Amino acid sequence: MERLRHINYGKIFLVIFITVLIWVWADQAQDQEYTFENVILKAERSLASDLWLTIDGQRSIVLEELTLRGTASRLDELRRELKTGSPRMEFFISPAEVGFREPGEAAVNVLEFLRNSGRLRELRVSAVDAKPKTITVKVSSLVEKEVPVRVVRSNGNVLNPKKVEPATVKVRVPQDWGPAVADVVLNESEIEQARLNDFEKNAVIRLNQDETYPVATKVKVMMPPQTEDLSPFSITQATIGFVLSPNLVGKYRVVLDNYSELATFTISATPDASRAYREQPFQITLYILDEDAKNTGEQRKEVEYNFPEEFLRQNKIKLNQPAGIARFELEPLQSPAAAPGS
Repeated sequence: MERLRHINYGKIFLVIFITVLIWVWADQAQDQEYTFENVILKAERSLASDLWLTIDGQRSIVLEELTLRGTASRLDELRRELKTGSPRMEFFISPAEVGFREPGEAAVNVLEFLRNSGRLRELRVSAVDAKPKTITVKVSSLVEKEVPVRVVRSNGNVLNPKKVEPATVKVRVPQDWGPAVADVVLNESEIEQARLNDFEKNAVIRLNQDETYPVATKVKVMMPPQTEDLSPFSITQATIGFVLSPNLVGKYRVVLDNYSELATFTISATPDASRAYREQPFQITLYILDEDAKNTGEQRKEVEYNFPEEFLRQNKIKLNQPAGIARFELEPLQSPAAAPGS
């Protein structure tokens, strides 16, 4: 009985604690597999290069699934990083990495490319499976072309300037492109400055909906004065539409947190322009791009105002305040349940 009184419970607890730590460490050190969804694969390219790469005809695609193998601790770390919007699970593909030294087109095995790219070695994981399994890459030559300059608003509506110098600029674009144009994009403040004096700004080449490159040449723009006095109008129940990238349609639902705030604003317009704007199916549009799907929390983005183009060209309608900022989230849609007996 005397010996029992002298048992060192502290040492027993320490031994148990160390044993549990060893079990946990051993479990975390074992290789496991995890399937990540909506992984971005993007073309790595530059107008300074001689070759231009597209993936399935686009700048980037979304891998529906990418199954990786690694230690449990490493996979847990990657999952945590993705929840915070980290771009570490974004992969880039260049012409050299898929064996192109000149223009051409080929099918590429996604798993083989990822395993050879070195990116997975940086992440300390290996690729097990991917969906889709193959992609089509096309490489084009970049050539210098002289393209016309146009002046547009931030929402893309074309303006009718009084002067544009130079009227054309030289840019490097893919050889197989059709007609190209360089846009000088002006916001409302810049438009007003251009009514008073020559306003200088670099044009941009728009490659797709969410990708632009600046042109080195500065362009001078002079806008005509207002031809009519505009009156203020209040918009209190604007209809807001959502435009999703084709890769996101059917996969996400847009949850807009400040709809009522965005739907109320003021404009300056002629009566005809105000009436035409109110009759539009959507007065405001929020564009959701592939890049937005990488963020799981609340996002913020400027909305576009769908002013009728004919009245914009004649300077008969404008926004009377800064453009609204949408606060929204993208909720993944669940796949439809399989029908009974299927």
